[in-house]
Amino acid sequence: VLLQLGDAAAIYVSGGGEGDVIRHNYLHDIFASEWVSGVLRTDDWQRGTTWEENVIYRSNAGAWEHKGANKVVNNYVIDMLPEGYFRMLASRGPCCAVDGSMIERNRFYSPNGAAVFYTYLGGPQQLTTSKVGHNLYYCAGVEETSTPKFLQALRAQGVGDTDVYADPMFLSLKPGDFRLKPDSPALKMGIKQIDLKGVGLTKSFPKWLME
Repeated sequence: VLLQLGDAAAIYVSGGGEGDVIRHNYLHDIFASEWVSGVLRTDDWQRGTTWEENVIYRSNAGAWEHKGANKVVNNYVIDMLPEGYFRMLASRGPCCAVDGSMIERNRFYSPNGAAVFYTYLGGPQQLTTSKVGHNLYYCAGVEETSTPKFLQALRAQGVGDTDVYADPMFLSLKPGDFRLKPDSPALKMGIKQIDLKGVGLTKSFPKWLME
């Protein structure tokens, strides 16, 4: 997807009403030829949406472009654009206010060194009106303290007190297999194991839709 389009996303929701649940998707190897806003996006007039138990793996874009009061719960985000995994957009205005958002029990992992997990249009204070907690972050191959600066910045805004920076302890990190070892800190934090066994199109999927 997104080989030609620019201002777009792999899954894009705008003005779709409240109560939408986008769950159990595996989005991988999305290398767009143009600027894209993110692999997943809630745009103008979209609130009350839940992103849950999705796996986003390898992309030259960020995982989310976030507008509106929406929930991001128990997703795996691995090997994204190093400059920003989660992009928080405008916090004001009737179409886009992020007040009341929830970002909980997600796993953000960079296997290739340093990464920026959050970027903001209006600064980190945008998260002060959101519920952020029990997320796990890690950058492999980077010497870091247990409370890196970005996590200190979150806590200075009054969120992220239960977030953790630690190795998630993959059993085998490879495409389609993101299982965790039994003693993974993610499991201890209540982050669910996502099983991708059998994921993909079935034999009954119409071939003409792939042309």
